[in-house]
Amino acid sequence: MSDIRKQKRLKPEKYLKVYNYNTGEQIGLLANFSSKGIMIVSPEKIPSTTDLKCRVKLLQPILNHIEIIFEANCCWSRKNISKSWWESGYKIEATGINKELLEYLSIAFVVGKWKIPSVRDVKTAPAENLRKTIRYEVKDQYPVYQKFSYHEIGKLINLSVAGSSFLTPGPIKKDTLLNCKIKLPKTIFQRDYLIIDAECMWCKKDEDTGGYLSGYKLQNVSEHDRVIILHLILYYLEEQKTKPRTSVIR
Repeated sequence: MSDIRKQKRLKPEKYLKVYNYNTGEQIGLLANFSSKGIMIVSPEKIPSTTDLKCRVKLLQPILNHIEIIFEANCCWSRKNISKSWWESGYKIEATGINKELLEYLSIAFVVGKWKIPSVRDVKTAPAENLRKTIRYEVKDQYPVYQKFSYHEIGKLINLSVAGSSFLTPGPIKKDTLLNCKIKLPKTIFQRDYLIIDAECMWCKKDEDTGGYLSGYKLQNVSEHDRVIILHLILYYLEEQKTKPRTSVIR
């Protein structure tokens, strides 16, 4: 994951209240968020190098939690004259469930409708800024297995919220429906695999590898797996710069 991706700032539709965990006093409002830091707006200046233990109050529960707790170190502070408030940036550190809750929160920021996902009752709004036509490249080619066994079908080449491409040792017939599980780079939202059904739309011999490239339309994707796809796109994948080849083998 590139440094640029780590520092990608996500803005909530509505600012969240941030409290000092130890005193209970409100520090300010969470204005934006990345995997490494946050920006808080506040009526008073917060000196740089200030260490805080923060509590963010959620608009609705995530995994039955109504708040997220983390450590924050203030790196900078400046006055926004036009807004008449102070802005300050923090490096953050969270562990355990709070780290996972922050990952869920980042997805809520991406979908932008404040329908926050959870494991038991996942509800996501359409991610307009992750258009279905955009494919995101997989750098490490995650292995793709048959859903109910560990027979490897091939490698995941790219992924979108609606489709994917695989590299396989043999051709895949058009219209074939594959029941797949894709090994994730790490455990994401309590899962080691992404579970999808993939309908083959095209297949082509790949001269570079000697294998076959095939494109798929995703079918029967659960809301839990849809959230995992959004997380992969946000933190692990890169937008594909070239269009996939779509010559068909019948």
